[in-house]
Amino acid sequence: MCSLKLSHNQLSGPLPKFGEWMYIETLHLDHNQFSGHLPTDDRYRRSLKSVNFSYNQLSGPISEFISSRVFTESLNLSNNSFSGTLPRWSRHNLQEISTLDLSNNQLSGLIPGEFLLSCQVKLLDLSGNHFEGDLPQHFRKQTGDNPGVPFRWERIFTVGDTAE
Repeated sequence: MCSLKLSHNQLSGPLPKFGEWMYIETLHLDHNQFSGHLPTDDRYRRSLKSVNFSYNQLSGPISEFISSRVFTESLNLSNNSFSGTLPRWSRHNLQEISTLDLSNNQLSGLIPGEFLLSCQVKLLDLSGNHFEGDLPQHFRKQTGDNPGVPFRWERIFTVGDTAE
């Protein structure tokens, strides 16, 4: 078990390769100047507790990075320039995650109907992107104590444009 936190520095270039550091469970590289795309191979562990790559200059799609890993605490990719659509999520990817922040990127398209249906997320922020269409049915039923919904949202941020 290992944590690597290099937040609030002036680090730049592509994300480093941590292939030999197979015991990293927490990886916080936020508030730097990293650029380029998220890794799409196994340089990063398949099972990570917490990842924070927010406030960098990262771009490209997030689908393969997210759908090929299991996150058990938090994933923060906010305030970058990620584009594309949300991936189709399998039940095991985000089953135990409590915080998911993908805000302030260039993500677009529809929010998949099965998005987070089986996870325990307490904070979801998709604001500041370009999503369209209707919210999935289980999002609309998420307020109140509805025993038919397998999770309870403690806080949900706006989905879409935050400028008013």
